[in-house]
Amino acid sequence: MHMYDSIRELILHESVVRFERIGQSLLLFAEGRGFLACDTDLNIKWETACDAEPFAIYTDEERAVLLFDGGDYGLLDLRTGGLTRGRRSSPFADAWFCQLYRFEGDRLFLYSAETDIAVLDLTTGDFSYADYGQSPEFGRLIERAYDEHLVFERFIAPSTVVSYDPERSGYAVFELGQPERFISFPEYRETLLVDLYGSAMTVVDEKTFHLFEGGAPVFRFDGCATSVLLKAALLDDKGRRVMILSESPTFQTTWIQLFEAV
Repeated sequence: MHMYDSIRELILHESVVRFERIGQSLLLFAEGRGFLACDTDLNIKWETACDAEPFAIYTDEERAVLLFDGGDYGLLDLRTGGLTRGRRSSPFADAWFCQLYRFEGDRLFLYSAETDIAVLDLTTGDFSYADYGQSPEFGRLIERAYDEHLVFERFIAPSTVVSYDPERSGYAVFELGQPERFISFPEYRETLLVDLYGSAMTVVDEKTFHLFEGGAPVFRFDGCATSVLLKAALLDDKGRRVMILSESPTFQTTWIQLFEAV
């Protein structure tokens, strides 16, 4: 079993409603403040004001596409924090796109119940219909995510779908071109959130934190009276470095802590 020490901490006086790992960086969205990018030592690299929380964020190494309620979209430069906004054309303005996506050059493939597969041309800003033949790999991800025998939990770009298998009582990890992996977890609840990095996996809710390595449990934490756990982000494939997002149950204070195995 691992043991961990908290080695760095970032305190914000806003609620953090988005917490995304992008390579070796973190992208945050704080209510009333906007976007912040941090390195893995929790140094803030840039900050960009934004008055609306996106309902979806799709990222590759240097850019993010943001979708906002009401039909707007945004392009966020992850190197500088530069943000430009545009309008999604009808009928894509009313679509509620899911977390699945796939970048192929300057095209971004998306999926919603309203439009089925759609594609955004990042050079023109145009949305259009697409089909499975234009991106067979994306089609396979959709089919896996919406398998009626599984509960879709998380998509991790570029090609990993994490689902819960009620029949086997555990998480099934599907990655394009790789054998399926299975992590036994009979304590499943709908409120649990998962993260995956290589052979390491975390499962958290507001009071519990589980870490698995190679499918085996290596660490468990059962809550703290002074904070509510919100999300975890693994920073390496062995689970040696983990970011934890938590908040005060009584004050508008959010903590982001970097933990390292000792």
